[in-house]
Amino acid sequence: PATTSRNQAVTAMREQGAQTKLCAAALGVSPSTVRRGAQPSTRKQRVTRPLDPAVCQQVRSIVRDTHGLVGAASLSRATGVPRRSCAEIKRRELRELERERKARCATVVLAAPNIMRFFYSMHVDSIEGKAYWLVAADAAVPYRTSIVTVATYDAAIVIAALRQDFETHGAPLVLRLDRIACQRTPEVDALLDEHLVLALHGPPRHPYYYGQLERQNREHRAWYRLLPPVTLTELTAAASDMRTALNALWPRPTLEGCTAEQAWHQRQPVDIDRVELRREVGCCATGLLATGVKPLTARRIAIETALTKRGLLTIKHGAWC
Repeated sequence: PATTSRNQAVTAMREQGAQTKLCAAALGVSPSTVRRGAQPSTRKQRVTRPLDPAVCQQVRSIVRDTHGLVGAASLSRATGVPRRSCAEIKRRELRELERERKARCATVVLAAPNIMRFFYSMHVDSIEGKAYWLVAADAAVPYRTSIVTVATYDAAIVIAALRQDFETHGAPLVLRLDRIACQRTPEVDALLDEHLVLALHGPPRHPYYYGQLERQNREHRAWYRLLPPVTLTELTAAASDMRTALNALWPRPTLEGCTAEQAWHQRQPVDIDRVELRREVGCCATGLLATGVKPLTARRIAIETALTKRGLLTIKHGAWC
């Protein structure tokens, strides 16, 4: 289209008697480009022959059976279809496969902020050696309540970070934790009991369960990669700057144009009897244990059931389709 418009402009200026150099200067191109545009094109138009539907279906079947790993050249060799056509068929089929995958997904939606919070670690490096960012973030809106920079990662550090986070932002109903040993100690359990917070551990080696966490970690890694070599003190300051930027400077379409900080401050108090919630979760988990369900899995199911019953948690299937 751009070339066609330029050729039309050259034709119009030539009809008015403009010289080649003047046309080139007006269009910002070289004189040779103007001369080529003034000449009729001798290039043959490519003739596209319709493809046999059965052969196209064969290409699509191979793409599906290989989960999209096969290349266009290999598809052409296997089916006799031109490589360009194979590339186009593969592109459309991959798009369809992605739509089908999203339709199978289930999205967990929390009714309001401060119902569930997750707490996890991220490995970072400083000039002094390995360090950790301990991140606490809400599960309903991408609001990081705290990011603590530490050189060691043990139960005492976890307790100190959680206590400070609860005192500053209030205790959530549920805290989603890693399965690492330092987050599953009696001392950590005692802190959560003190604040009437339910501990939730996700399934092992199942990153899909931590989808929101993984998306936030992607933002953290992108921020971290741009940092120069820093000391532990500078790493602490960088974590604070990152938290401010991601919370307060990023209007998010998923929050109707609000920043995470604005959405957090607009939250309404969650009026739930924590003692009754804990009792109900305990009874449900005990019943599941009696049927042979593993302890952490039983507790996870019990918490999900109790929150769903109270309308605080909803699971939508195919929500991303």
